[in-house]
Amino acid sequence: MKKILHFLKKTAPFTIPAILFIGIMSYSNAEPPKKESYSTFMEQVQKDKVESAYLDRGQGIVAYETKSGDKFVTTHPEYDDFKKELLENDVKVTSASSSGGILSSILPILQLALIIFVIYYFYMNMKMMKGNVGNAKAGEVIKKPKVKFSDVAGYAEVKEEVENVVSFLKEPKRYLERGARMPKGMILYGEPGTGKTLIAKAIAGEAGVPFYSASGSDFIEKFVGVGAQRIRTLFEEAKKNAPCIIFIDEIDAIGGQRGNETNSEATQTINALLTQMDGFAEDTGVLVIATTNRLEMLDKALIRPGRFDMQVKVPIPYTAEERLEIIKVHTKNKSFADDVDFMALAKQWIGFSGADIESIVNSAAILSVDSGKEKIDMECFTEAYDRKILKGHFKKDSQKDRDEDVLKLVAYHEAGHAVIGKLLETGMDVDRVTILASTTGAGGITFFSPKKMGLHTIEEMENNVKVSYAGRIAELLLFGNEKLVTTGASGDIEQATQTIRQMISTYGMTKEIGMLNLEILGVDKEVMVKHASELSARLYNETEELMKEHWDKVVRVAEALLEKETIMEDELDELMKDPETVEESIQAEVQKEEVADIVTTELLNTVESDVASTKKTVTAEDTEETF
Repeated sequence: MKKILHFLKKTAPFTIPAILFIGIMSYSNAEPPKKESYSTFMEQVQKDKVESAYLDRGQGIVAYETKSGDKFVTTHPEYDDFKKELLENDVKVTSASSSGGILSSILPILQLALIIFVIYYFYMNMKMMKGNVGNAKAGEVIKKPKVKFSDVAGYAEVKEEVENVVSFLKEPKRYLERGARMPKGMILYGEPGTGKTLIAKAIAGEAGVPFYSASGSDFIEKFVGVGAQRIRTLFEEAKKNAPCIIFIDEIDAIGGQRGNETNSEATQTINALLTQMDGFAEDTGVLVIATTNRLEMLDKALIRPGRFDMQVKVPIPYTAEERLEIIKVHTKNKSFADDVDFMALAKQWIGFSGADIESIVNSAAILSVDSGKEKIDMECFTEAYDRKILKGHFKKDSQKDRDEDVLKLVAYHEAGHAVIGKLLETGMDVDRVTILASTTGAGGITFFSPKKMGLHTIEEMENNVKVSYAGRIAELLLFGNEKLVTTGASGDIEQATQTIRQMISTYGMTKEIGMLNLEILGVDKEVMVKHASELSARLYNETEELMKEHWDKVVRVAEALLEKETIMEDELDELMKDPETVEESIQAEVQKEEVADIVTTELLNTVESDVASTKKTVTAEDTEETF
C-alpha cells in the first residue's frame, strides 16, 4: 500500500493532468442528445419517424434516434407494455440490464483505474530497467595482468617515465615516509594505435595489482545519473581491492569540455569521477589511468593538479630501431622468405603506429596464403603496404582495358610528380612510381617515404606544394592547352591547399603575415584566400619553369612508365641522368675496361716471360750436373 501511495505521490503531477485532459477530450467529443417530451416522442413513434430506442428503466430514460439521424432523450413511462408498443411500431428496441445503472455509474471509475494501472506498470518497468543498467558493471576486471614492459616493444622513454608509478604501487610506504603523494591520475595520450592500452596493462602487470578496465562510452546511457552511479560502484569496488588501477579508455567520451548543459549525463558522470578522485586519501592506493587521442579536448578541471596531473605522451615510433622492435614482436611464429629485410621495412614504414605495423604484417601473411606461397616474401609486404596506403589495391588485370590516351596522360602526370620530387629537397624519397589503376579510383600513384619525422623547413614545405602541383603542370605541358587538363589533380590540390593553409595560418611562414596564428585571431576567410592565392601562384609558376627546364626527364620517365607500368627508385635515378652524362659514364666504363685489359695483358706477358726464364735456368743447371 505504501508503494502505491508513494507512486501516486510521485506521478500525481503527470497523471492528474492526463486524466483531466482525457476527460475534457471525451466530453468535448461526445455530442449530448437533446431532451424531448414524452408526448412528442410517442407522436413520432406513431408517425413512423423513430428508428431505434434504448430503454433504461433504472435511470428512467429513453434514448432514441430518428430516421433522419437526430438523437433525443425522454422520460421512461411507468407501464409494462411500453416496450411492446414500440416493437409494434417497428422501432428497434434495446434495453439495459437490471445492473446497467450500477455499471454505468462505476464505468468512469474503472476507466480511471485502468489509466492509473497502465502508468504504474510503465513506471515500475522503467525503474527496474534503470536499476539494472545502473548496477551493471562497466568493463572488465583483470586480477593481475600478465603483460609486462618486456612485452611492449620500443617506447623506452615512456617506460622510464612511468617506472616510478610502478614502484609506488609496489612499495607505497617507502614514498609515504618521505611525504610523497602518489599521483591520483595519469593520462596516456597520443595518436590512435600507439599502444596506450597495452602500456596501461603493463604498468599493472609490473606492479602486480588488479586492473579494472572500462571505456568512456560504458558510462553514457540514456538515463541521466546512470553513468555517475557506475562511477561510484567502480570506485567502491576498486578501493576494496587496493592497491589497484582503474583504466578508462577514450575518456574524452565523458571528459570533454563542459558547456551549459548542467544536467546532461556526461556532465554528471564527469562530476562523479572528479568527486571520487578528490576523495582519495594519500594512502588509498588506487591509480586512475585514462587514455585519449585528443588531450586538448578534455575539460580543464579534469587535468588540473591533484587529478590527472601526470600526462604522458605515447608517440608514433620515432626511429627505425623502434619500428624494428615492433616488427619483431608481430613477426614471431611466422615463416619468411630469404629476401625479407626487416630493417628495410622499418625504414620504409616511417610514421606508422604499432597498430599499423601489425596490420601490414597480418595482411602480408594473408596474401602469402592466398597466393599459395610457402613463406611470406618481400612481394607480400610490398602489396600489403600498397593496400595500407591506397586503402584498396591495384587492378592489374584491368590495365589492358584502359584507353591509350588515358594511360599516356596518367604516365605524364605521375612522371611530373616523380621528377620534381627528385629535383627538389622535400624531406621525402621517391620510392616507386606506377600507372597501375587502383580500386580507390586513382589512375596511378607516386610513392614517397619521409626521410625524417618532426620539424620541416619552409623550403621543404614549399617544395612539397610544388610536387603536388607537378602532376597538373605536366598535363598542361603535354597538351599545351589549359582547356585539356583533367580532374586528376583534385587530391593534389587538396593536399597543397592544406599545406599552404598551415604555412600561413599556423606556422608563420610568410613575410606578409609574420609570426601570427590567424586561427587564434579569427581572421576572415577573404584574408586567408588572398595570401593563399598569392603564395600558390608563386609556387605554381616556379614549378612550371622548373619542369620546362627538365621536360626531357619527364618524357623519359613517362615513356618508361608506359613500357614497364612501374618504376623503382634505382631505375628512376638512371632516367633522371642527362644523356650526355649517361654517355660519358658509358665511355668512362669502356675506358676502364680497356685499361684493365691492357694491364691484364701486360701482366700475363710478364708472367710468361718470367716462367720462360725460370725454365731456361733450370735446364742449364741440369745439364751441368749431367756432365
